[in-house]
Amino acid sequence: VQSSIENALLASASLRTLELTTSQKLADGAVTQLLENCPNLSFLDVGHCCQLVEPRLAHPILETILLSFCVNLRESAVTGLFDNCPRLRYVEIAVCMFDMTKFQRTCRPECTVVVNFDF
Repeated sequence: VQSSIENALLASASLRTLELTTSQKLADGAVTQLLENCPNLSFLDVGHCCQLVEPRLAHPILETILLSFCVNLRESAVTGLFDNCPRLRYVEIAVCMFDMTKFQRTCRPECTVVVNFDF
């Protein structure tokens, strides 16, 4: 995981899409650092990253974030997500272990929020 993050930071100015799905060692600080240092990132997939608890999810142009199955993610990590990511248009947050109804109420009308998968 560390080498993937280091490579992403090396390419940070041009990086637009980043998929770190199922990275079991991905920590909060790494996600926060990526969001702070990748100015053109518009798509981030950290779904199934079970070590994420409370990363700072803030980015001026991020449009899509996939957080589903981040079972240790705290509600406080997504509180203010729409304020901290003003261009957000799509969020997947299914199978996280907190009440997502409050989160859905803060969603802007132009944003799609997936909180449940039909298997």
